[in-house]
Amino acid sequence: MIITPISYSIIINCPIEDVFNFVTDFRNDKKWWKPVTYSEMLTPGEFGVGSEFVQHATVMRVHVQNRLRVLEINRPNWVKYRNESSQLAYDLLYKFETVDGGTRFSHDVQLEVKGILNIFKPLTMWFLNREQRKYFGLLKQVLESEV
Repeated sequence: MIITPISYSIIINCPIEDVFNFVTDFRNDKKWWKPVTYSEMLTPGEFGVGSEFVQHATVMRVHVQNRLRVLEINRPNWVKYRNESSQLAYDLLYKFETVDGGTRFSHDVQLEVKGILNIFKPLTMWFLNREQRKYFGLLKQVLESEV
């Protein structure tokens, strides 16, 4: 098993609580992470440790089904998730930090690329890095226009 790290951050001109609440609810991913075609919270009740989401996305024309589970949470500073997927398994850390004018939102991903996506791993990694830059910019636009 080879783990590949991916990291990225962006400054969003919104309060930390607004960014945290929007980003940690994977049902909002369709608004900014455009490869996501479906997202649903599976567990009843409030968002917290143990909350699970199912999510469908398309990565390089490959349908990916994710099952995300919240492992740890320190509201509004960070959330750790684990995704169990047969194509892209990963541990994900979302970080939120108050800065002048808003919030720095970052993510650190420890990614295990599997199956067909692993056969084309250099292309897959190039694609994922390009997508995160593009969609973090879209997240900034969405949040700054909604809040």
